[in-house]
Amino acid sequence: MLFTTKQMKDKGLRTFCRLYIDGFLASLPMSQSISRSFSQSSNQLTNQSGILQNLVQVTLRFILPALLFVSVLASCTGSGAKQERIAPTEKFLQNIGFNLHNLKSTDGTTKSKKDSATNAILSEENLANDTIIFAVGQQQFADAFLNYAIELQNMIYNRLTDSCGAKAILFGYTAAKNEIAALLSACDSAAALGYRRFLYATVQCAEKVLYNTHSPYIDEELYIPFAKHVTVSNFYPDESKLVYSNQLKLMSKNRIGTKANDITFHTDLEQTDSSYISLHNVVPHAKSPNTYVLLYLYDPYCTSCNKSTIKLLNNKTIENLLNEERLIILSIRDNYKNKIHSEQIPPAQDSLSKYIAVQRELHKEKDDGYFRNWGYFYDSDDMLFYSISEYVIRAVPSFYLLTGKEKLVLIKDAPVERVLSYLEHIEVTKEENHK
Repeated sequence: MLFTTKQMKDKGLRTFCRLYIDGFLASLPMSQSISRSFSQSSNQLTNQSGILQNLVQVTLRFILPALLFVSVLASCTGSGAKQERIAPTEKFLQNIGFNLHNLKSTDGTTKSKKDSATNAILSEENLANDTIIFAVGQQQFADAFLNYAIELQNMIYNRLTDSCGAKAILFGYTAAKNEIAALLSACDSAAALGYRRFLYATVQCAEKVLYNTHSPYIDEELYIPFAKHVTVSNFYPDESKLVYSNQLKLMSKNRIGTKANDITFHTDLEQTDSSYISLHNVVPHAKSPNTYVLLYLYDPYCTSCNKSTIKLLNNKTIENLLNEERLIILSIRDNYKNKIHSEQIPPAQDSLSKYIAVQRELHKEKDDGYFRNWGYFYDSDDMLFYSISEYVIRAVPSFYLLTGKEKLVLIKDAPVERVLSYLEHIEVTKEENHK
C-alpha cells in the first residue's frame, strides 16, 4: 500500500504508522481474516507453550517490522531537520534587518539628499562613525559581513574530500559566488529605491575583508564579483570605477583553478646555467594523486615571514607530506644584491636559510624526503618581487599552493594558516575514508 507525501503530512506520523501497519498486515497471506486466524490458533493451541509460540510468531511477523519502520522514519526525519540551514546571504540580510518590502522610494528631493549623504560612507573617516544602516550600526554591519565572508569560505572548503583538486574548489567557489550575486542583487534593489548606502557599505566591507593584505580572510577570488559589480554599476561614479578596474587587472593573474604562470629562479646568486629552475619542471616524486607544490615568497626583513616559517616547521602534516615526497616547498626571496636597503641581509644570515639548514641536517640521517623537498632559492631576475608581469606580490609572506603535476592554483596569495588548514583537512578526510 502506497501513501502520498500529502497524506503523510496531513495525518501525521502516528496516523501514517497505523496506516502502514494496516497495509502491512493486509499484504500477508494470513491477514484476510486476522480475527479468524487468532480464533483458529487459540482452538489449536490450548496449552501454555502453544500460546507462547503464537505470541512470538505474531511479534516477529507484525510488531517488530512496524517498530523498525517507525525507528527508521524517525531517524530520517530528525536528520533532515538537522540539515536545514539558512543560506549565508539570507542570514546576513536578516542580521542587518534588511527587508526590501519595507523600503519605499522617496521623492526626488529627499533621494538627492540621501545619495549625497551616503557618498560620505566611501571615506575612511566615516568608517569610525556608527552610521545607521537599516536596523544596525556601522560596526554591527561590518561584523555581520565578516561572519558572512567566513561562511562563504566554509562553503568552499567543507566540500573538499581526500581526492579533490582544483575542480572541487571551483565547485565550492561557484556556490559561494551565487550567494554573492544574490547579495549584490539585493543591494541594487535597495539602491534603485534611493538606499545606496547598503551597496557602498557592502563593497567597502568586501574590500577590507577579502582584498586587504592584512586581513586573515583575504580571498581575491571571492572579492572579484564585488569589484566587477562596481565597474558596471549605475550607482558609482566613473572615477571610482577606475580603482576597481585596476584591481581586476591585478587579480586576473594566477586565478584559482588556472595553471600558474611559469617562473624561473636560482639555487645560487651566480646565476649559472645549471642553477636555473623552472616552476613547471618541479614535480614531487610521489606517485600519489594528491601532490603539491608550495610557493613561499618571503623577505628576510619580514617578521611575519619568520613566524610563518616556524608554523611550517612545527606542523606535523607538512612534515609528513615532505617525508612522503608528496610536497615540495619552494622558498623564494629577492636578490639581496639588488635590494635597495642600507643594511642588506646576505643568505648566510637569513633566518629561513638557517632554519632549512638545521632541518636538513636533522632529517638527513633519517634518509627521508624532508631535506630534499624544501628548497631555498633566489629571485635573481626580479621576476616576482619587482615586476607584475607574472605574479603580483602585494605583501609578504605570500603563499601559493599548486597541484603537484598540473600546477593548478588551489590557494592564491593567502596566509600560511589557510594553507595548513587546507592540507590538514584533506589529510584527515583521507584517513577517515580509508578506515
